[in-house]
Amino acid sequence: MRRVIFYLANFHLRFKKIVFRFGSYAQNSSFAEYVHLDPFVSLYNCNLGGYTYVSRSTTIVNGRVGRYTSIGPECKIGLGRHPLQLLGTSPLFYNRKNKFNFSLRNVDFDELPLIDIGNDVWVGARVLVMSGCKIGDGAVIAAGSVVTKDVEPYSIVGGVPAKFIKKRFSDEEIDKLINLGWWTMNHLNLNDVLENVVDNVFDSKST
Repeated sequence: MRRVIFYLANFHLRFKKIVFRFGSYAQNSSFAEYVHLDPFVSLYNCNLGGYTYVSRSTTIVNGRVGRYTSIGPECKIGLGRHPLQLLGTSPLFYNRKNKFNFSLRNVDFDELPLIDIGNDVWVGARVLVMSGCKIGDGAVIAAGSVVTKDVEPYSIVGGVPAKFIKKRFSDEEIDKLINLGWWTMNHLNLNDVLENVVDNVFDSKST
């Protein structure tokens, strides 16, 4: 893994099979090999797995993203939370490090809990994902959705707020895929076993 403390790409850069396009920005983030960032992507405190791409003008804050995951353009992933149980929702009531440089009190509140996005996830364009959500392996988030709670593996969700639409496969097939964990393989090994995976998981039937 390559650790990026601060980086602003003013040009198309390639190193260790990681591609940063023009205007991509990463702070305190790490990347596996074969990661692609389109122009004007912003990452803060993130970990991206191999074979994952992030499309133009997407921002991810405090996120962990798995392998073989596809993130569409203009997504906002990691929107900070505000407490609902205090007298006020302003950061003045719970965070000393706010825009005003003073606070009324400081309470124990996690404003930006980790977002965990699994492997083989497809996040459509202009999706909003609230901080603290977990998106399971193989899930699909429809374009324009607002994700406010966890998404089960291999579920398709959409809407505002995002709601369950259907599963990609049967429960039996999903269990087989999760147990197989094909995303742990690199592209060379995966290519060799693709036909065998399809036969074993889907019993050679069309999906």
